[in-house]
Amino acid sequence: MGGFAGGNPPPPEKNWVTVTFTPSGRGGPLTRTLLLGRGDNAGGGDHDDHGDDHGDDLGGDHGDTFTLRLPPTLELVGSRLSKKVVLIRATQDISVVAFNSKSYTSGATTLLPLEMLGHHYYVVTPEDNKKEGLKELAVAAGDTVTTATIKAKGKFYYRGKTYSSGSTIKVTLEPYDTFQLQSSSDLSGSEVKADRPVAVFSGHTCVKVRVGCDHVVEQLLPVASWGRTYLVPPNPWQRVTDVVYVVAAEKTTVTYQKGEVVATKSMKAGEVRKIEVGPISPLYVTSSAPIQVVFFFTGAADSLKRDPFLLNIPPVSTYCTSYRVVGLPGYFNHLLLVARQEEATSTTFNQNPEKTFSWQDIPGTDFSWASVNMRNPEEIQRVDNQRSPFGLLNLGFNSYLGYGFTGLCATTSPPPPLSCEDLSCQEKCQVVDGQPTCIHEAPLTCWATGDSHYRTFDGKTLHLMGTCTYTLTKTCHQDPTIPFFSVEAKNEARGHLGVSHVDTVTVHVYDVTVEATRAENGIVRVNNRRSHLPISLARGKLRLRQKGRSLLIQTHFHLKVLYDWDHHLLVKLPGALSAKVCGLCGNGDPRDDHLAQANLTGDLGWEATNRSQPCWDNCSGGDCGGCPGDEGKKYEGEESCGLMAQRPGPFEGCHHTLDPQVYLKNCVYDLCVNDGLHVLLCRALEAYADDCREEGTAVSDWRTLVNCRE
Repeated sequence: MGGFAGGNPPPPEKNWVTVTFTPSGRGGPLTRTLLLGRGDNAGGGDHDDHGDDHGDDLGGDHGDTFTLRLPPTLELVGSRLSKKVVLIRATQDISVVAFNSKSYTSGATTLLPLEMLGHHYYVVTPEDNKKEGLKELAVAAGDTVTTATIKAKGKFYYRGKTYSSGSTIKVTLEPYDTFQLQSSSDLSGSEVKADRPVAVFSGHTCVKVRVGCDHVVEQLLPVASWGRTYLVPPNPWQRVTDVVYVVAAEKTTVTYQKGEVVATKSMKAGEVRKIEVGPISPLYVTSSAPIQVVFFFTGAADSLKRDPFLLNIPPVSTYCTSYRVVGLPGYFNHLLLVARQEEATSTTFNQNPEKTFSWQDIPGTDFSWASVNMRNPEEIQRVDNQRSPFGLLNLGFNSYLGYGFTGLCATTSPPPPLSCEDLSCQEKCQVVDGQPTCIHEAPLTCWATGDSHYRTFDGKTLHLMGTCTYTLTKTCHQDPTIPFFSVEAKNEARGHLGVSHVDTVTVHVYDVTVEATRAENGIVRVNNRRSHLPISLARGKLRLRQKGRSLLIQTHFHLKVLYDWDHHLLVKLPGALSAKVCGLCGNGDPRDDHLAQANLTGDLGWEATNRSQPCWDNCSGGDCGGCPGDEGKKYEGEESCGLMAQRPGPFEGCHHTLDPQVYLKNCVYDLCVNDGLHVLLCRALEAYADDCREEGTAVSDWRTLVNCRE
């Protein structure tokens, strides 16, 4: 694609393509055809202007690297059709990276093989501060006549005519033609459709955010290759902020988490959402429909003056178990890795266990990330994890230079598994149409809040006035896939003898006992020893950390316990465990529920046997309080508990996920019993807000409306 740094005449070119040979793993040589349609670095030494399907047969052994320098005549210029496409063919499986280098500018992109090209794309072009240069997209055709339809976001000029934003043009591409479109307007969200598979690239001729003008480019993934879950590790070489672009091809709901902050947004087809990411917090993105995620390094005004680049973020579903990596001469080359927490330490570097990796958790997920400085970057190196697929990104920097590209996968997709034993499902496996399939089951959720209002896995509501220790949930049926565990809660009376609150939470798992007690924020007791968070136990299978104001306890089988060291407790289990647990929280099936009815105050049957002091199972002295007559109505208004159900209101986006009515009733009860004590209103609203965020739903500011301080 056109463009060069600084607006000066192009210096002698240093454009090349690096070809890395890797084993095919299929018992014999295979022919792979890769289509290269680039701008500044498009083309190859033996380009056939007539578009015949000829290409150089590149001989090579496993592990060889070839560098092909490209002539400057292959640079695309302006908005026009050109015959500037190169075909690369090989007798072995290969990976190809296109690298563009001129004075004070560089960039790289992993190129897709022909079989991964598609018919439908959406474009991302980065915005800059100076509004210099042009945004651009390019479409490259294969060996047949192709019609491409481009619906452009942004004004553009083509063949003597100015087109307004939203205009559509059709372009006929002869075999191995390339069409480039440039504009001073942002082209993000432009839609490209073709009747034959095409390669699509997007970029900017001269993007300038923090350092000098720089050309950036990236080959885009077709819509058919998008995913629903993405993890973006933080950029350790950035001191300020970078940008992540999220693109939707259809109406969808996108949830993203930066650190402990979770937001949910609705997106329509063609919409591009811009998310700023800092140098510390990773980004976790999920969507109800496939999306595209593109990372934009905005540059760094440090001693190296690192230049910007675009980089496709691969969806988690495309992670591989093995990669071959190679750096570029004269660069500080780095790798960013993303792996499942429980398998991260199994990652090897050049077939040796790598003990220098410093893995850090990605909040809201069971993944971790690590950065690696590449040793001997010009040699092919391998990174493997035979236990679990992982993600890899290549990055490199030097003075006024920077590049990034997606890792080169060295493994092919395995054949379809023949049984459920061949799948590693997080929850449940079921044979569907003869094929084993992972089945997602809604998680089981049980919570306690306020004056000991309990909501069970079965959806029942209990008001407990006792001060004993109760088993909320535990393993009741042997299962070799999960260890024995139990979660207990001890209640206490606070001021009013007719009500009680959660005072202590105890989790037993992996032969470890974790205890969290009210008001001891940031501290837990592990096997009766006081410990500060975060903590990793049982070889990483048990993790404890602070999430917002709460303690989060997680296990490798996806038990989650959240306790705010005050009054709110949340327990989550995978739905697949419903038949294997019992306790006060039930098992998710109300048909065999042995609990008494709502408002139960008698013996629950789940009192823990290890009483350390006297307690009572019901309210002391038989005075259980309550809300007489219509006394509670004054707390149902929107200036009080009713704020939860207000439409429009700060909690409205959560209503479809969590019905506010049960929270509202508990709130009214607490205020009525405690003569409208304002702090209890704040606690009740905070409990609903916390549970909404835990379900991935954003809540707007509610504290100001009811004068509740942080």
